[in-house]
Amino acid sequence: AQAVWLDLCRRSCSIAACSHRGERMLGGAVRRAEKHGILKDRSMSVDSSAEKNGILKNRSISVDSNSTVATKGDLDEQNKRDDVDVPHDSGLAMALKQSTKRVHFAAQNIQFVLDQQKGNVPLDSYVSFLCQLYYVYEALERCLEHLPQKLKHFDLEALRRAPAIASDLKHFGSQSALPEFLKHSPSTQQYVDHLQELSRENPLLLLSHAYTRYLGDLSGGQIMAREIAKAYGLSASGPGTAFYHFEKLGTSIQQAKVDYRLSLDALDLSTEQKDALVTEAKLAFVLSVALMEERDVAAGHLQEARSLMELQELCSKKTSPLQMQAEYRGVPNQCPFLSKERRGTSSLLHARHHNSEKSQDRVSNKCPFSMMLNQPWTCLKPLVKVGGILLVLAFRGWFSRGCPFAKLA
Repeated sequence: AQAVWLDLCRRSCSIAACSHRGERMLGGAVRRAEKHGILKDRSMSVDSSAEKNGILKNRSISVDSNSTVATKGDLDEQNKRDDVDVPHDSGLAMALKQSTKRVHFAAQNIQFVLDQQKGNVPLDSYVSFLCQLYYVYEALERCLEHLPQKLKHFDLEALRRAPAIASDLKHFGSQSALPEFLKHSPSTQQYVDHLQELSRENPLLLLSHAYTRYLGDLSGGQIMAREIAKAYGLSASGPGTAFYHFEKLGTSIQQAKVDYRLSLDALDLSTEQKDALVTEAKLAFVLSVALMEERDVAAGHLQEARSLMELQELCSKKTSPLQMQAEYRGVPNQCPFLSKERRGTSSLLHARHHNSEKSQDRVSNKCPFSMMLNQPWTCLKPLVKVGGILLVLAFRGWFSRGCPFAKLA
């Protein structure tokens, strides 16, 4: 029991630095411990655990005192650690982060991404994806070289990915496939053409693509690196994973993300320019989704790729993860009550043909119980009628044998 109380005190202390509820929990735990005499002979201070973790620096919370309130300095220190990669302002970086949440969420629920997280992407599919990324980064980085000096807000040379991707492709023995790859990848060609068009007409918007790609590599890409290494038997810091390593940064990845966002905020841009960058960042995510969708089509998960406009519509929907995954696969109305025959396949539903036969297939795959939720009275009305008829028939049969209340009289 003594060990349990001490553990509770330590846990409550950590919570106390961040919330008033935690402060009350700590006070209650201490008082109950003292009441039962568990801590009577202990000289241990609860704040030792907090100090060990660096949570409390300005105030010591002792078991022997009734004070359980952390000072503002304690909370500020914790907030700095929690939000180290998100500056506390409403500048361009925050606008990009907040405005792309929905399309970012959609990209995280693409089948290719989900398979990557589970280590289920075949090596040849991953190599093809690296080929796609190579052409995208090569085009982006070539365009960024010609940016006006005032727009080069960060050391973009230290972020270059094309050479690292080429190194990984060489490790996998697939660098020879690059020259012919672009001819057979419409989504990659689409992305490259768009970047080149921006470079000619509005170079400012290239910053949206740099933000989307580089900060993604510095954030989620670092988690993905471990999954890639595990899936293909690679070293997390060795050949085959160079794409995820930023050896030229000269600082930690966490600090690089902070500096990148701060340098974005320091740009002298008008409101219209910032709005245009936010809009372009959303499109950058959609173009990235198109790359991964092409891999899903090649893997047989989908029958054909969507147009860019269709992907934009899909990625702008506000749905749950499961709904997004179903929408992406083309089975938004899948229902557990459907028979296996009526469920059909995702590739059939994803095909966008409008002949009568496939239209009929889609109708037959709708959930038979969905109307009960959307139009309950329409479903219940026939049941009420049938129930009324049965009730009348029952009463007629009952009274035909005489009045049921006669015996009571």
